[in-house]
Amino acid sequence: MKPQTYSRGWSVLLLLVATAVPGRAASFSAELVDTRGGQTRTGPFNYQDKSYRFEVVENGQTLIIMVDGQSGTMRLLNPSEKAYYEGGPDDPLNRISNPFGTYAFYSRKQDVRVEGTESIAGIACTKQVVSVQEQILVRAWMSEEFGFPLKVEVPILERAVELRNIKRGPQDPALFAVPAGYELTQVKAEEEPQPAWVDQVAGAPVLTPPFEKTLAAGGIVRMRPQAGRWIAIEGTNAGPGQGTFTQAPFKGGKYLGGGSMGTVIVDPGDSGAMNVGAGPDKTDEIIVRVNEGTMTIKTAFVAPPPRFRTAPAAAEPSPPEAAPAPDLTAEITAPNSVDIAACIEVAWKGPANKDDFISVALPAQPPGNYVNRALVRDGNPAKVWAPSDPGEYEVRYILARGAKLLAKAPITVNPVTAP
Repeated sequence: MKPQTYSRGWSVLLLLVATAVPGRAASFSAELVDTRGGQTRTGPFNYQDKSYRFEVVENGQTLIIMVDGQSGTMRLLNPSEKAYYEGGPDDPLNRISNPFGTYAFYSRKQDVRVEGTESIAGIACTKQVVSVQEQILVRAWMSEEFGFPLKVEVPILERAVELRNIKRGPQDPALFAVPAGYELTQVKAEEEPQPAWVDQVAGAPVLTPPFEKTLAAGGIVRMRPQAGRWIAIEGTNAGPGQGTFTQAPFKGGKYLGGGSMGTVIVDPGDSGAMNVGAGPDKTDEIIVRVNEGTMTIKTAFVAPPPRFRTAPAAAEPSPPEAAPAPDLTAEITAPNSVDIAACIEVAWKGPANKDDFISVALPAQPPGNYVNRALVRDGNPAKVWAPSDPGEYEVRYILARGAKLLAKAPITVNPVTAP
């Protein structure tokens, strides 16, 4: 049957697609609790042999999402129209906004760290955090028994899903098949929604790094990217309450989309940072906006990480590191070299605050940025994964409050050599 072209009513549905999450062969049913923007909905969830299915309600319509665990094919069914959309594992729609798919996608692309174990629905799970620099992209509570996350949080989208009332046992195979009479629908992709403040950008000042500027909530600055350089953005919370700031690449006066926006949350007196790698060939401006509180924004051009360099990169000199207070000192002991993706054991002495961490970072990265890290509260020696790219790095003890560097040691990550 020739697919129809159909667009009405599907723009919201596309936010619910998923990708397959690797796991063991297992079977169970559960209640899916989906919380978005302060609103909670519940519905059935079924899982069998890496495939899963769940129902959601959008604008009064019940929709069904099926994911085939073997092929990664996702099918989004609209029972009221007797139509369904189908996408392969590499289809961009397969990784938009469904938290299970968000975790599956980013856990393959970004740093994943383990933050202990917790029980979800009475089942032991490993808490995993996927992040890029200081930005947490997704948290997932992975069940070893099922090989599937029983809870997923996507902070930037203010969304979380959790499986409850889990009942083990085989599921009806018909649940994972498209019912007879449904027609395949081709969905017309729509532009990603723009930030609510997009109309305020044109009136904001254009500044050239390096600069330092204090902005209140709603304050915006614009920067022009330069070829061969990244932009380091650091925000210090100068107010009494929580502060947040966001960076977003713009072109032609619009946000580029594609998940390229990043937000950092900063406690009073603390600092947070991120590096942005957007060149003038793809981006007109980098926008920084303060969402909450009063933030002092400091920027500088920096050299891109080695794996992103295509030519010798120019960079502004790194600012001198401020010396820590006399009572804030640390020591670390780490090997001089390791193989890529190896586990590094780092013995440490320091303040041992609960959020302090041992990181592996490029020498040019600010203290709050890292490739991988491990919290000091998880043990001594700390165990942190080496980067997957060879090169020269640093092992660091970072004081979490204010993201202060207390100690560092050089380490070489060796490439894999053929036997």
